[in-house]
Amino acid sequence: MKFIVYFHGYGSSPKSDKVDRIKSILPDSEVYAFPIDINHDVASPDFYTESETIFIGTSLGAWWAAKMADKFGVRSVLINPCYDPVSSLEKYGVSEEMRSKYSKMDITDLSNKSFVFSEVDEVIDHSVLISKLDERECSFDIFQNTSHRFNGAEFDFVIRGI
Repeated sequence: MKFIVYFHGYGSSPKSDKVDRIKSILPDSEVYAFPIDINHDVASPDFYTESETIFIGTSLGAWWAAKMADKFGVRSVLINPCYDPVSSLEKYGVSEEMRSKYSKMDITDLSNKSFVFSEVDEVIDHSVLISKLDERECSFDIFQNTSHRFNGAEFDFVIRGI
């Protein structure tokens, strides 16, 4: 059995339809989602993980999924990931105090990370992260005709690939 932990993006919640879709697509998996506070100190979750744990995250939730996957040595699927929360959150008026608790996504070890991008993301510019992944010869997927929410058949396709 797989254990799936879904991290929602900034401004979303664990009641996202994505959680229901993950449960529907992976019915033999246990799926967990919980609220993530913008305050890094409050939001920093602690987990007991099983060997088949997979962290999935979208946007800022992808930053969390990558961080937790590195911490626990498990796989992560990062959809439209927020590589640099400090600059991304500034656009939304998040205080400097809160933003200072974040750092750029660690991409030192890419062995446990799968990256998925929308061709046109109206919220996050992925060009810096994609160029870093290109330099490291890391594979990633770019989906056409999708937006930042990545909420169509492409999301289902990515989840089925788990």
